[in-house]
Amino acid sequence: MGEHHKKLLVIVNVGMYIVGVEMKMIDTFSPVVFFDFGGVIVRTGSRELRNFWELRLGIAPGEMVEELFGSLISTEAALGRVSAERAWLDFGLCRGLSASEVLDLRRDFWAEEVIDEAVLDFLRVIARCYPTAILSNIWSDGREIMQQRFALHLEVRQLILSSELGAKKPDPSVFKAAAAIMHCQPQDAILIDDAEYNVAAARKAGWTAIQFVDLQSARTEFEKKLTEA
Repeated sequence: MGEHHKKLLVIVNVGMYIVGVEMKMIDTFSPVVFFDFGGVIVRTGSRELRNFWELRLGIAPGEMVEELFGSLISTEAALGRVSAERAWLDFGLCRGLSASEVLDLRRDFWAEEVIDEAVLDFLRVIARCYPTAILSNIWSDGREIMQQRFALHLEVRQLILSSELGAKKPDPSVFKAAAAIMHCQPQDAILIDDAEYNVAAARKAGWTAIQFVDLQSARTEFEKKLTEA
């Protein structure tokens, strides 16, 4: 799997925080590691504003994300066929909000999305040794959000976004395009993603894939994949 060399990344952590790395001499391969965005690097923190809007819009508690991203126009936005502004307006206006209220909803939605600092530490440790990228299904405002709100362009080599590719996971073309962007072969790619169907599709495309459930299990599985190669 890829070019072999004598290097293995061993993650050293204290509690939930990664404090360093140790390099052991062992035959292994040099992967390119792709992280999903929502549900892996970024998570919902406080739900106070989300709860307010769900009550206001008559959406069942905890269901706004599914309502927002499960629609046909959301799919079109994730493919870059309609703008994020159009998708937000469609979501809000058909639920009785004014255009200015839609702007408030959009602002409040992202205000409660926060970086998982422990996961970001994990990514940073990997990035010391291997190329990394973010591979995300996201609307046309995704690059602006990742760069201006979260500064993630400083953490990885590439932000690979569905709205710019014109295709989204689990479409096989996404994995082909992402590997080409990062100049790697499928067998050298590792995806860390919280969606089971994306993990299955990546494996079918010849990638190694880890389903993210929690950081501890993802870290253990990542180290295992390195030694198995």
